Amino acid sequence: MTPAANPGAEQARPDRSKMHFFGLADAPELIDTDMMEPVVIPDGIIGAVDLGAGPSGTRVRILLRQAGDDGFSLVSAWYGPGFRLPRHSHSVDCTYYVTKGQIRLGNRCIGEGAGFFIPAGHPYAFRVDEDGPAELLEFRHGTQFDIRYLDDLDALRAIAASAAEREPVWAQVRPA
Repeated sequence: MTPAANPGAEQARPDRSKMHFFGLADAPELIDTDMMEPVVIPDGIIGAVDLGAGPSGTRVRILLRQAGDDGFSLVSAWYGPGFRLPRHSHSVDCTYYVTKGQIRLGNRCIGEGAGFFIPAGHPYAFRVDEDGPAELLEFRHGTQFDIRYLDDLDALRAIAASAAEREPVWAQVRPA
């Protein structure tokens, strides 16, 4: 669906010269907009692993997307217990702030009231603690970005298997 086909998507891209209010109830799903370019997947991965497994393990909604390419965006992301985000990078700087739950980024545990900054092009991955879920705010220096998966086939297969196993739990706890 394009932003024009989703009224909430237009509302999430306000005129930068005016005050604007926003809320989660009005926020369009990221997948229903043109904000993120299609995922770039390493050669040999496509068709070898189902990366679509576990769709109820995440919910990502655009709270604010300024007009113009030089603006910023604010996204609300929910991840189910045990969710594993593959190692990847984006084309814009991003700051994450954990509002609920806890994630693990490498050896570091990041909980409510803490966050991290990822520069454009820097690879990262995280997983949500088993007692999740976790909720994050994503502040991006940009209104358009890409996502490049960087994990190898074995790692992506493990992530897909984990997602398929957790799918029934995620479907029960995912927010409406």
